[in-house]
Amino acid sequence: LAGLLLLDLIETTLRSIQVIFVTTIVFGLLLGWADSRKHQTRELHEVTLKDALLVGFAQAISLIPGTSRSGATITAGLLLGLNREAASRFSFLLAIPITALAASVKLLELAYEGTPVDWKSFLLGGLISFATALAAIHYFLKWLNRFGMWPYVIYRLLLAAVIYVVFLS
Repeated sequence: LAGLLLLDLIETTLRSIQVIFVTTIVFGLLLGWADSRKHQTRELHEVTLKDALLVGFAQAISLIPGTSRSGATITAGLLLGLNREAASRFSFLLAIPITALAASVKLLELAYEGTPVDWKSFLLGGLISFATALAAIHYFLKWLNRFGMWPYVIYRLLLAAVIYVVFLS
């Protein structure tokens, strides 16, 4: 809903290299801070309605360019006391309705415009994407348990440095 309500703002005012630069740094550092806290003991089955709403709000904030959807939702989960695996699983589960909704909007646009669609290829692509996503989630969770979030934090800070050097200096 936030995406539909804020689409114009997101695609115009917030789509600047300065916003992307700042959000890349801020949300990278926030993830690092959240991951370094020692209170993450809660499991996925302990997620409350309040937790779900707060993580959903983080997902809405991630519509701002330069903010990672999974990074924002994992950060929120960690700040709410979920362990790394629970926060990550919840984040990935939240991607399902958002992805389905975004795909539905695009399909409706295609139907409205009368654009011909190769449905067999579309369905095959969807199935392959789904299988690939499941494999990526499986291996990401193994990697996450071994290394934590810091490689991702470092990646975001290096990305911000590249953005600064290439576009802002």
